[in-house]
Amino acid sequence: MSTIDPDSGASTPGGAHAGNAAAPTEKKVTAATGATAAAVALLTSILALTENDQLIEGMPDWVPVLLSVLIAAGSAFGAGRSAPHTARPDLPRSQR
Repeated sequence: MSTIDPDSGASTPGGAHAGNAAAPTEKKVTAATGATAAAVALLTSILALTENDQLIEGMPDWVPVLLSVLIAAGSAFGAGRSAPHTARPDLPRSQR
C-alpha cells in the first residue's frame, strides 16, 4: 500500500516494511524458491537424458506433465513449511 502526498502528488511506499528497503528475504521464501528450481532442473534433466520412454509410454500424455508440476509444487511446499521464519528484531513487537 502506498501513500500519496496531496501537495506534490508523489507516491511513497507504505506497509509493514516502509522505510526498510534492505529487509531480509524470508527464509521460507528462499527455501521454497530453491526447492522449486532444484525440482524443475532435476525433472528437466531427467526428461532430457532419458531416451528410453518405458516409464511413461503407457501413460496418457497429460500425466507426466501433471506429475512434474505436482513434484515441483510439493517440493516448494515442503521446503517452505519446514524452513524457519526469519527473525526481524528491527520491527516493533506488534509487527513480529
